[in-house]
Amino acid sequence: MNILEFLRSPDLTPGSFEGDTWAAWHAVLSGAFGLPMDADTEATFKRLSGGRTAPRSRVRELWVVAGRRSAKTHHSAATAVYLATVGVEVEGLLDRLSPGERGVIQILAVDRLQAKVAMQYVQGMVEASPILRQTVTKKDREAIEFGRVAIEVATNSYRAVRGRTLLAAILDECAFYRDESSAAPDVETYRALVPGLATTGGILIGVSSPYARRGLLYQKWRQHYGKDHAEVLAIQGGTRDFNPTIPDHVIADAERDDPEAAKAEWHGQFRSDVETFVSREAVDACTAPGRHELPPVSGVQYRAFTDP
Repeated sequence: MNILEFLRSPDLTPGSFEGDTWAAWHAVLSGAFGLPMDADTEATFKRLSGGRTAPRSRVRELWVVAGRRSAKTHHSAATAVYLATVGVEVEGLLDRLSPGERGVIQILAVDRLQAKVAMQYVQGMVEASPILRQTVTKKDREAIEFGRVAIEVATNSYRAVRGRTLLAAILDECAFYRDESSAAPDVETYRALVPGLATTGGILIGVSSPYARRGLLYQKWRQHYGKDHAEVLAIQGGTRDFNPTIPDHVIADAERDDPEAAKAEWHGQFRSDVETFVSREAVDACTAPGRHELPPVSGVQYRAFTDP
């Protein structure tokens, strides 16, 4: 059973993903897990992926830039439940664990409230299915175990994720990660997760509404959106792309109140009004990719300044 069959199953996810409004997410997950697509699904996938070719096998990283109310946390939780239950057999996840070792599917949220929401989705999905409910061996406020595989939900911390054997990691709203001890907590968290995923071949999923044109989500989008890559898939879409039930007038009102904010919140576009010292375009205009140094020019005075 693949992830789409899991989402459509009346026995495994009753009442969670019924109706025709999930087509965009089905296209994204088809691409992420290398599933066959019909013509409509492929067209949706190309529109959301910048026209790239669909991957033929499961990717190593999936990055989704989406507007508000796009069911991002809902689908993050569903993916975690799939991998922890049905997916352990389909993906052969247990074979990657040593005897007695426990695998973790980690969901990292931006704060405790969002972490609680993610766990409510996970537990609600499991409790709604008599079949999944029988597979639970232990649960508490921050984790739910299915034998040798556990789903853990926590706030973003690059320290806390180290040392775990990870079968998957999901970064929920990663464009808004904050940590007083780090200038780039999203990047630090990513670097801490990669070794834990490397030994198991696990998937890393970053999903968020966009913010400024900087940080991990922006870097991954810039590097991979619209570009064919066997192991990394970048997706971008507005709220209506993922959730057509949102009324048009809600978005129209937001556009009138604050066009720049609405561009990010509802249309899934990175903001240009929250730049740092200089704009991204200014940096790109004076940058030659691949050139790391230039010899000094006679007769030119050079000055530099840094504020660490």
